[in-house]
Amino acid sequence: GIDFGGSNPFGIIWIQRLNYEIDVTGANGVDRRLREGTMVVFDEIYKAEIAPSALCDLVLQRISYWRSFFPTFRVNKFFYDVQAKGARLEWAHHQPPIILVNYATKDVQLHISYMKGLFEDNKFWFNVSRCPMTCQEFESWHYPDQRTAMVDSPDVPVKDFDHAVDATRYG
Repeated sequence: GIDFGGSNPFGIIWIQRLNYEIDVTGANGVDRRLREGTMVVFDEIYKAEIAPSALCDLVLQRISYWRSFFPTFRVNKFFYDVQAKGARLEWAHHQPPIILVNYATKDVQLHISYMKGLFEDNKFWFNVSRCPMTCQEFESWHYPDQRTAMVDSPDVPVKDFDHAVDATRYG
C-alpha cells in the first residue's frame, strides 16, 4: 500500500496475506498461531522530502532485500492513493517501472469497517520491529472530538499523522 507524500511522509507498507497457518513469537515474547487469511504488515518505508523516482529506487531495493531471503518473493500489486497522478506517472516511467493499481474506493468508513473486522477476528497483525511508524500511527489514529461547528466529519478519523494508516487502507 502506498500513500504518496512530499513535504509529508510517503507511507509505504508491505502486507502479506497468509495462505496457511504459521506460529510466531510476538513482541511480548508470547508464542501464537496466525490463521490462514491473516493479514500481516511486515515492512514499511516512511520518508518525506524525497523525489518519487528516488522513492521508487528505495522500493526496488527493499524488494531485492526480501528476495535475498526468499528467492521467489514478489509483490503482486501496489495499491495507492489516486490523488498522486504525477508520482504514479514517474513510477510507470522508471527503469524498471513499477505499475500501480487501485481497486479501493475512497470510502474511509468502508475501509475502517473491513479493517475493524480483521482486528476483531485476530486476523490483522504488525511486525512492530520493522513497522514502527505504522504502529505509532495506528496507536494515535482517532476520531475528532465532538464540538459545535465542527470542520472535520465526526465519522472519519482526523487527517493528521496517518500516512502509513492510509497506505494500509489502500492495501
